[in-house]
Amino acid sequence: MNLLEIGAQIAEIGTAIVAVSGGILYAVSISQKRRALEQYLKAEKDANPRRYAKDGKEDHGRRTVLHLIAALKMSEEEILRAAFRSKRIHPSPATGEHGRAEAVYLEYKEETTARLK
Repeated sequence: MNLLEIGAQIAEIGTAIVAVSGGILYAVSISQKRRALEQYLKAEKDANPRRYAKDGKEDHGRRTVLHLIAALKMSEEEILRAAFRSKRIHPSPATGEHGRAEAVYLEYKEETTARLK
């Protein structure tokens, strides 16, 4: 074996190590964001059920994506990705005057019911 072949093999091994490390860091990052979102929504639900209640209605801990962006300092994409990967966070639309969806509410629910696929 000459020096060029040895260098190529070392580069292959190095590339594999970097790729695996990057994949692991990405998976850990996604998992941390999902857990942060779940913990925040659970704390909001448990803290004070009437904190954001309006007109005598109960606050069930549902929060809009915009609220979560400000509270968690994550992007909209990160929040939605974490919410849709979680079995405990359930999305629901906020409808306006004309019955059209205007926002997405995310709510923490303890039960892990099966979702439609």
